Formats: sequence, C-alpha cells, structure tokens
Amino acid sequence: MTTRKTDLLATKLHRPRLGKDHLLRQRLLDRLEENLHRPLTLISAPAGYGKTTLLSAWLESCDYSSGWVSLDENDNDLRQFLSYFLAAVQKQFPDSCHKTKALLDASKLPPLPILTHGLVNELDKIDSTLFILVIDDYHTINDKAIHDFIAGLLQHAPGPLYLVLSTRLDPSLPLASLRARGRMTEFRITAIHRRGDLRTQNAGQPLVFRQQTDRRSPPLRSGSRRYHYRGTTGCK
Repeated sequence: MTTRKTDLLATKLHRPRLGKDHLLRQRLLDRLEENLHRPLTLISAPAGYGKTTLLSAWLESCDYSSGWVSLDENDNDLRQFLSYFLAAVQKQFPDSCHKTKALLDASKLPPLPILTHGLVNELDKIDSTLFILVIDDYHTINDKAIHDFIAGLLQHAPGPLYLVLSTRLDPSLPLASLRARGRMTEFRITAIHRRGDLRTQNAGQPLVFRQQTDRRSPPLRSGSRRYHYRGTTGCK
C-alpha cells in the first residue's frame, strides 16, 4: 500500500512558555476548571487579550493530561490538521489512535465520517479520566472539511476529551446547537457601559470573565454558560 506521511513541526505541539511577569488571573483559571464537564470551551477575542497566556497558565497549574496545537494558515488541509491533532494526543498517549494514524498515512483519505467515527472510538479508549486539548489560533482555519470534523467530534464527544478552541473570530461550527444542548462554555468580549457610552474595553488592560446577564440575549438552557471578557484595572 502506498503511504503518504506529513512532516510536522514539533514546536507547534509545545505549550507556550509563560513570562516571569505574566499576570496570574485566578478567577479565570477557576472558571475554566468549573466547566470541565462540557466537551468544548470556546475563547473568542481579538489579538492581545491574553488568550494564549491564560490557557498556558491553566495547563501549567492543572493536574490533568493535556496537549497543545498552534495553528497557522498552512494547516488548512484535513490531513495536515488531523496529523497535528493526532500528534498532540499521541505525545501524551503513545499507544493510542494507531488505526486513525494508519488511515492518515494512506495515499488517499477515507470519507470524513469514517475518519471521525474511528477517531472518536479510539479517543474513548484512552486510559485517562480527562485529556485537555487546546487548539490555538483556530481562526486561521477556513477549510470546511476541518470544521465538519470538529463538529462531528463534538456531536459524538469521547468521554476523556475536553477540547478548547482559542480564536479571534467565531468558527464555522454549529455553535447555536452546542449552546442549546449545554455542550459548550463561551468566553467573549463584552461591551461595557461607561458614562452613557457603549465601549469595548481596550486590549491592553487585564481581563476578567463574567457570566452573561444581558436579558436581551436568548436564554441559555440549564447547564449551559456563556462568559464574556470585561476590562478591569486588576483581578481581585
């Protein structure tokens, strides 16, 4: 059988290091920790709001197995994306997902449902209570097949997997459905009211998350939460 292997950059699987002067935002870390029972957390904010730093600090402080993938525009290919996804999993669990790896190495990929269902079954067998996988810079992805893969993965979410997508823009995923079924936690920027003006907080200030309380927004079903960024002079 003809095989086709993808060369990967090992550094894209490394969690970014924290600077010595990074701001410890314990309330944000607590919010992330409180929602581990949902298969997806979406963190959506422009550049400069500390998404990557927050997630790196969280993984450094938690006791669960975790993986990291940093994306860029060159990853808009299903085989390439899945190869990085799988490499992050196998970095923590070397004996897992060999059937999916063989499918990715084949000269022609099987239909997406076969890939997705096979990977779901293999991830479900991982010997771990919880595996956190952070996919950073997901806004660089515009390939429909990749979005369809993530949607299928979340529809049949394997027990150990907790997926975090960090992005500058909302991805082309069934967010309304995930939200309605209580399958997703959201962290976003919120507009704040100051002296009669509706403004968006500057990116240079520290941030906290707050649970959405805007009554004009559609109600969330029980078990689903949506958090928004709000600027502050410090985390108390």
